[in-house]
Amino acid sequence: MRILVLIVCLLFGACVEEEKKEVVATDFRSSISLLSKKILENPNDVSLLKERSDLFLSQGKLEGALIDSEFIYELDSNNYQSLSNLSNIYFQLGENGKPD
Repeated sequence: MRILVLIVCLLFGACVEEEKKEVVATDFRSSISLLSKKILENPNDVSLLKERSDLFLSQGKLEGALIDSEFIYELDSNNYQSLSNLSNIYFQLGENGKPD
């Protein structure tokens, strides 16, 4: 009987974990969508681009982060922090291979 209860608990825990992953994925997509709409309204806002780039990086979406980071650097090529961020993304892409 104890084994049965343990198996049921493990199965329930696995189901709850999958629901959490779906919620995170939905939150990521909605956050990206909201930021993209704000960027369309104000395309030269570096802080919005940086926020979206950081969000892409947090999810391992290097290609999206790269595009935003390149644009940030184009907007302000004197900002060495943006160049550093861009070079870090290129380095990560080099380590991981081609982006999906």
